[in-house]
Amino acid sequence: MRSLFDEIEGIECSFSSESPKDRTYSEITSKAGLILSAMGVKLPHDCWPKEVLDQMAKDLGKKQ
Repeated sequence: MRSLFDEIEGIECSFSSESPKDRTYSEITSKAGLILSAMGVKLPHDCWPKEVLDQMAKDLGKKQ
């Protein structure tokens, strides 16, 4: 469990003081993205690494 947390704890999220709903995320590694995806975390589409988006699309295809 600790190694999973170590992988995702470096992700940072910044908020604009003028528009708190707008968020900027630090770069998310493929490994961290796979962990977050498996946990059901919802992030804006452009935050996910390409490898994770590909895996999500593949998994979605299996479910249909």
